[in-house]
Amino acid sequence: MNVKLVTAALLISMVASGCSRMPRPAASRVGDGHSFLEVSCLREGRVVRERIETDDLLVDGAIKNEYIDAVNFGVLDSVSFTDNDPNRIVLNQRPVRLDFGKAVEKDSPEYHALLTCHYITRAIEYFDRLFEGRIDFNSQAGYRTIEVVFGGASLLSSPRKYIEERGVVLSPSLFYHEIGHRAFWFLEDGLKIKFRGLSVIHMGLLEYFTVSLNDSPLVGEGFLPARLMRDASHFHRHPADETSNLDHTFRLLRDSYPRAILDPDSFIARYYRSSVSYYGDRLGRKVDNHRGGMILTGTLWRIRQQVGRKKTDRLVAGTILDLNRYLDCRASFYGVDDAHADQVWWYEVFFGLIDQDRRWNGGANREIIRREFARTGYPVERVRLAPRGS
Repeated sequence: MNVKLVTAALLISMVASGCSRMPRPAASRVGDGHSFLEVSCLREGRVVRERIETDDLLVDGAIKNEYIDAVNFGVLDSVSFTDNDPNRIVLNQRPVRLDFGKAVEKDSPEYHALLTCHYITRAIEYFDRLFEGRIDFNSQAGYRTIEVVFGGASLLSSPRKYIEERGVVLSPSLFYHEIGHRAFWFLEDGLKIKFRGLSVIHMGLLEYFTVSLNDSPLVGEGFLPARLMRDASHFHRHPADETSNLDHTFRLLRDSYPRAILDPDSFIARYYRSSVSYYGDRLGRKVDNHRGGMILTGTLWRIRQQVGRKKTDRLVAGTILDLNRYLDCRASFYGVDDAHADQVWWYEVFFGLIDQDRRWNGGANREIIRREFARTGYPVERVRLAPRGS
């Protein structure tokens, strides 16, 4: 797995921002006869309270389950970049001992640790069910110890390290997105799906599962400023324009933090300077795959609204598992594309969804899939489909 993809994947997508703070509810006891904890999460502007089970998270007074061996907690003091490379992040933090023998207070380290591991586990179980155990998360041994850190630098969160601002209500999309990276690393590295790195197709499919699991088109709600949030319900057209390039993303970052960007010692200013220096003149040419990927995510989200979550999830997962097969027979339904000669591209996804729907639903959703891809601007007329019913 390419560690640099973690930061590229998070580039501006996980910037911390202020959001609603809620009154502190009565503490729940865990480890003393109670098996639940009430947590709050943000979904489409509303704070939603959820009672989560803790029996599957706590063993002998510590967090541990099938997917997680341990949780280390800390308070972030500063962030530095080795050799001024924004991909080589050092979190300078003070450790905090977790104590689950007492009542878990709202916004405490114990609360954040349990909430984080609950949503991580939910996401892993979702992918495990959907891909019928084909994604072996436990083969990724380096991710069995999780770090949760109090700090205002959610931009630097990764599938191993989650940076959360104390007292801020988070969207579960943070956790679902990060576990999505692990799932897609395995799809590429373990199952050899030919995404060829963090392409817009890779990210568009990944982010579909983020929004579908969260049952909301919003990614980054509660920890991204409005200009940087991603919304699958917005109409994103193919092909991507210049607003999908990294220089546009960094302008949004700069404009979202007009005061912090002027403070040379602030996290935002230091990250901005490091990133602009690192990418240099590539900023105007390099696509921000998270923003570009929303073209495909938005298309799939519209299909989901008409076909339903369960069927669409199954169609997308089945298509992904067969992408290499569709790539191998590309010449029979699309032709030659030298620019993506050995890389799955949008037409494999489109053809695959039609094929999977034929297999699972008798082709009942063929026209919906074709129409939504065409509405996005994909040239579906270039894809030769088998006659209906064949």
